[in-house]
Amino acid sequence: MKVIFCSRRNDCYLILTVLLSILIRFTFFVIFLQAGFSDDFSLHHYPDSVTYAIPADSILNQGKFLNQQQQPEIFRTPGYPLFLAFCKLISAKNWIWAAIILQLLLNTVSVVVLYEIIWALSRNSKASFFGSLIAAFNLHDVYFCFFILSDSIAQSILIIAVFFLIRFFQKQQTVYLLLAAALLSTGTFIRPAGLYLPLLLAFLIFFYFVRQKMSVKALAIAILFLSIGFIPEFLWQLRNEQAAGYSGFSAIQEENLYSYHAAGIFAEKNGTSFYQEQENLKNDPKVQELTRTMSLQEAQRKIAFEVISENLPTYLYLNLKGAGYILFYPGLFDIAQIYPSFRNYIANMKSEFLSDSSQAEQIRNFLSNPFSILTLLNGFLLVTILVFTFWGIQRSFSSGIPLQINLMLLCFMIYFLLIHAGPNGFGTYPRFRLSISMLQTIYVGLFIAKMNKKDGKTEAIAM
Repeated sequence: MKVIFCSRRNDCYLILTVLLSILIRFTFFVIFLQAGFSDDFSLHHYPDSVTYAIPADSILNQGKFLNQQQQPEIFRTPGYPLFLAFCKLISAKNWIWAAIILQLLLNTVSVVVLYEIIWALSRNSKASFFGSLIAAFNLHDVYFCFFILSDSIAQSILIIAVFFLIRFFQKQQTVYLLLAAALLSTGTFIRPAGLYLPLLLAFLIFFYFVRQKMSVKALAIAILFLSIGFIPEFLWQLRNEQAAGYSGFSAIQEENLYSYHAAGIFAEKNGTSFYQEQENLKNDPKVQELTRTMSLQEAQRKIAFEVISENLPTYLYLNLKGAGYILFYPGLFDIAQIYPSFRNYIANMKSEFLSDSSQAEQIRNFLSNPFSILTLLNGFLLVTILVFTFWGIQRSFSSGIPLQINLMLLCFMIYFLLIHAGPNGFGTYPRFRLSISMLQTIYVGLFIAKMNKKDGKTEAIAM
């Protein structure tokens, strides 16, 4: 029996975390209602929202997964529409409010899970409390719970999967690994961004068991993890092939490569507007020519890969720039977009940064708006969180946390940062923060734990 020393757990901190999380979300629910927030605003403020609601209706009314044109839906995966269909079943007239409440509850659960993750890694109640408190007060994450968008639920599923992976590496019980794989697969059906993550994690799991000289078990566990993580996605690709002649998991991937990444490269290369390049690509005769012999998605993929390969240095630069936008974009106060004046400010700032005006002019216009003070404060908070994140990463590798857990957390962080870092347009980056915000908070908690080594008395426990 292995004996280690750890801090005595104080569940009062956990109870306080739960109460504060509920209070904060309820308070902003009331504030939003007082400011004129409505279910119509929730459904139509973001164009993507309707594209989830329409397939949900087709599931309920026709038992099929169809788009607005009554054709098989291949852009949206069925995870979030199924969630919306459930909300429509339990509250037909108020289904949007049902979705919002469930998303807020899941977000609260995520804060609790975050507390448990920091505790499991640090055995420090104060660090768990202050780390999860950042997530509890993260208005940016709370904001997206109020809209018919898949990001909030995907974030909750992601952090719960991280928790089960940590439990697996700590306890070596296969059931935790199976739960993590199932959650990752579910998350991929909600947001396709995590499609290739199980492959990276399978290599890590294989490496973990090989280090323990259990090669046969390593191969078996890795294959089992991949099976749960990939077979459902493979079956959905077969559905897309049979229903619409599309051989991929989600056509949004080709659409993004073509309409965002290729457009971003052309805008950077030609010194033109990002939006103008998107319009040019919509009318590109080369696409029309290619679609005579292949599907639209294959044509978009082919052109996008050609553009990227021919402009690789520019593309790498745009990815670095995109990663910076995800880390520093002033999105924490997106919650203020309920007010029209702030919405106009965000829209103008987005257009300004995507225009071909000089950097000096962009900065001058930015500083001339009173809302920029709020934006600068937001930037300061993001920089502070980022600094604590880097310190937390450094401390995690020197604090006795097993190597496989550290590598797993970094795998999640780097994967989602890279997958979202392309030239997707300035206005889309805030939503991408949801995939890394709670991961950052884990590292902030670990940094706090290192700064506060003594959390009450220590006691010997068996592991």
